[in-house]
Formats: sequence, structure tokens, C-alpha cells
Amino acid sequence: MTMKQASKLGLSVLALGGALAMTGCSIASDHTETHSYATAAEGKSAKVVANWIPDDATDVQIKQSTTNNERIVRATYDGKLPKTCTAMATKGKPTVEERVKALKHEDSTTGGKFTPQELAEKQESAATLKADFYPEGTESQATDLCGKWWVSQSDGYLYAFTPNLKR
Repeated sequence: MTMKQASKLGLSVLALGGALAMTGCSIASDHTETHSYATAAEGKSAKVVANWIPDDATDVQIKQSTTNNERIVRATYDGKLPKTCTAMATKGKPTVEERVKALKHEDSTTGGKFTPQELAEKQESAATLKADFYPEGTESQATDLCGKWWVSQSDGYLYAFTPNLKR
């Protein structure tokens, strides 16, 4: 490759990067959506809020990936979790067995692609999504599993994380 060809290639790459930046796109293919609802009941009617979140939870904030399974949630709620939620033996570190048991309560895991066992084995253990409403590392404080969701409660808030699947 000549110096002139290398220069043209470099300019082409820069131009592509600039064009992507101007359109709001990126070379990475992950995209997210954010949602806010006054109550969990309102979010459920929009088919965005998980069924296990109590209807009277308020100020529900959600960030979700549109290209994988990951979601993070914060809601104002200090009541009890539904009976279908189960406590983890070790905070923030659910075993595969605990995940399988919890996934059996899930309405829909992955559209029938995986059994609860396969899904439990494929789950990541850390959130990659970031949001002002969800303190980094909150999933490591999870005390309960509600289906595929890792859940914790702190200072009047309910936090929930559903993990991405390992590729």
C-alpha cells in the first residue's frame, strides 16, 4: 500500500466515524431505551414493567437494551416482594440452582429458546447498562430473585437487574 492509498484509507475511516457520530449511531450495535412511569401499574399496562413489581411502586425508571436481555430498574417502594420471589443464600451471587428455581416462576424467559437450566447457565453477573438512577454495582447487593430479575431494596427504593446472556 502506498502512502497516498494509506492516507485515503485513513480519511475514509475518519469520514465514516464522523458520519456515524452525526447520525447518532455508533459502530457498536447495542442500543438502549429508557422509560419512566408514575406507577408500576401504568408501566404494566404499557407492557414494559415486569409483572412481579408491585402495582403501587411509584416513580419507576427503566433502562433496557434493545439488542439483548439486560434491563435495570429503580422504583420507589419499601413494601414486601411477592411470594414468587425467593431469597438468595449469598447476596449478589445467586447459584445456578437458585436461578433455575426462580426462572420457573418467570412468565416468559426467552420465548422458549432455552430451558430454565440453560438460561441460568448463560446469565452474566454484572450490569453493563449505566443510568443515574441505578448506582453502579447495585446488582451485587441483590438479595432476592424474582424470575430472571436480581432484586434489592435500599432506602425506600426497589432495584432490579435482569442480566444479559453470555455470547
